[in-house]
Amino acid sequence: MDLFGLFKNKLNEEDHKHVINYIITEEANQQWIYHVLENNFNKVSFRGLPFAKNVLNSFVTMNLNMKASDQMLSTIADLGFRKCREWLDEYFVLEKKLTKLKFTDLHKSAGIYIFYASKMEERYPDMVFNPNKFKGMNSIQLNAYFEDRNFNYNIMMQIQREVNCHVKTLAAKKEYANLSGSEKDKLADKELDKYNKLVKNKQENVLLKLEQDAEKIFKKRNLFNEIGH
Repeated sequence: MDLFGLFKNKLNEEDHKHVINYIITEEANQQWIYHVLENNFNKVSFRGLPFAKNVLNSFVTMNLNMKASDQMLSTIADLGFRKCREWLDEYFVLEKKLTKLKFTDLHKSAGIYIFYASKMEERYPDMVFNPNKFKGMNSIQLNAYFEDRNFNYNIMMQIQREVNCHVKTLAAKKEYANLSGSEKDKLADKELDKYNKLVKNKQENVLLKLEQDAEKIFKKRNLFNEIGH
């Protein structure tokens, strides 16, 4: 392993396992954004392989100052797509469960996610991607950095998808659609207030429980759409 010549190397599984796994997660998230947020779950709306590989190649070249083989780019794109499909499966399981709830129960269930969303930036202050954070790192340092980042990113995005599922399901309820903007705000503030009034250690327990549940999902399913496991 070349510890100090990282940026002269090709991206490879032996030296850069956790770097690759983070890029897989990034690709999955880009697929999610295109499929869900931009095209509202349209069955045929996924990033094509040639496009995905071009974007991935730019990421590796510009942010890591490395090269990646065509096979490596194809592997990352494929595993990113598969991970996104796993995310969709999890989303639809949750959506099916939430649609069965009455409006009041659904809104109470959403309260904990409203609270978590208000604390997300505080809990993950370094999740904005910044290549200067790992500039000059050797392979061992870079792998450690991206191992932590990939784990936190998967947990954060799992909860974010659960937030989005609650919001989307709630918005589809007739009772919610009949509320005015100010009434919707008051309803959200009422639920948020319940958690804001908790003492700090109870707030932490609430937040930690969501993260632990998200971690279980990640380790049970999404982890296997990465390399080296």
